[in-house]
Amino acid sequence: MEWLEVRGEKAANVIEVNALHTLLNCVKLALASAILPTSVITNNDEREAYHVTLLPEKYRNMPTQFVRRKDLEGNKILISFIEKIKENEL
Repeated sequence: MEWLEVRGEKAANVIEVNALHTLLNCVKLALASAILPTSVITNNDEREAYHVTLLPEKYRNMPTQFVRRKDLEGNKILISFIEKIKENEL
């Protein structure tokens, strides 16, 4: 939201959705706008449905977290992945 505030703007309404597909449909229907990684829109047909604006350099790299359900035990692959993240400080 800092990006908007610096420009003297405020987000009118903030909504939360529980699925990426739902969020993208909200954008297509002009019910919402979103800040998302470029990789979310995977093909050219999808890209043509949106007006994409690259964020200013200062706001392109945002803290990212790996999140999983607290009481769910990880399998070997997941545990290994988490260890690699911690080792490399990714």
